[in-house]
Amino acid sequence: LYYVSGNNNYCVMFNQGENGNDVLKDVRVRKALALTIDREFIMSLRDLNDEIGKTLACSGYVNEDGVDFTDYAAPWFDVYAYEENCEEARQLLAEAGYENGEGFPHLTYIVNNDSRQEIAEAVSEALHHR
Repeated sequence: LYYVSGNNNYCVMFNQGENGNDVLKDVRVRKALALTIDREFIMSLRDLNDEIGKTLACSGYVNEDGVDFTDYAAPWFDVYAYEENCEEARQLLAEAGYENGEGFPHLTYIVNNDSRQEIAEAVSEALHHR
């Protein structure tokens, strides 16, 4: 494997396994958490002229016809509509039984290396305050 500029993916994964937190097994909670991540802010932290991922794969992956995956895959949601996304997240959490965040359990966010700590802190901050 080798590094290729522009094909880096940062993602948040949720442990839904046997030892995972039960709250994360609810798709509404996972979507709410994903909606509250301020991707534009995270990109500004890196200051590397990155693009915001809108699908599972970042740009640069092409099909057999040479068409980039991001050109034909439907985005999960509008990553540029942050305030609207946060409102949808509040609604999803309320549907899941956590209106205004009440009763929502403490979650632990683990990173696999120090270079991602600043990003993890930004994500955690957004989740805590949104």
